[in-house]
Amino acid sequence: VVQGVDAAKVGRAGRAVGGGRGRRGEPIEHGVGVYLLKKPGDRVERGEALALVYHRRRGLEEALGHLREAYALGEEAHPAPLVLEAI
Repeated sequence: VVQGVDAAKVGRAGRAVGGGRGRRGEPIEHGVGVYLLKKPGDRVERGEALALVYHRRRGLEEALGHLREAYALGEEAHPAPLVLEAI
């Protein structure tokens, strides 16, 4: 079960394949990115894909490393509530 996904690490994965900027003025590759197939609370089987990485032969291994670190898997899910408090 997916217990959590670190959004910052997913963002780093997207930047590794060229989908974001590290510094002002750097170009952005609009045809690349990361699509999450599994989100917190989803059940997964061993070997099942958690995300898709769209790339153009740049930064794929780095992106995969960030995604491996981004996903927290376990026996049970403890997703955050959708509503934290009513005002």
